[in-house]
Amino acid sequence: MKTYMALSKSGKRSPLQKDENFHAARTRKEKALADLRQLEAAEKRGQLVDAEAYNRLHGEHILAAKARLRAIPSKCAQEVAALKLSKKGRELTAAVQKLLLREIDAALEELSKWKPKGKTTTKSKTKKGES
Repeated sequence: MKTYMALSKSGKRSPLQKDENFHAARTRKEKALADLRQLEAAEKRGQLVDAEAYNRLHGEHILAAKARLRAIPSKCAQEVAALKLSKKGRELTAAVQKLLLREIDAALEELSKWKPKGKTTTKSKTKKGES
């Protein structure tokens, strides 16, 4: 109300958008309220995700993936060292490839079952599927 009164006294246009009449402003307001109600209903149906929590958890997941994948070389180094030194060329290469693939697949399997630690709080919301 203060904004309207200040603008009215100064002779400037009301807070309506340029060349907007009362009916258009009311229509815009009703559409915004309808959008807000749809968001509230989607939230109650569990169709919204807390954007801040999502970003935080996504970051944690990426860090977990990084740590798990970076651990593969040291884990594999021990097994490579245990391979029979008599294996030559292709046999050794195939054994190392098989070992690395096994460890990468194990890491991916572990990461696919990753669960966040603790609970999340909600502040900003976004629809599921959007990021």
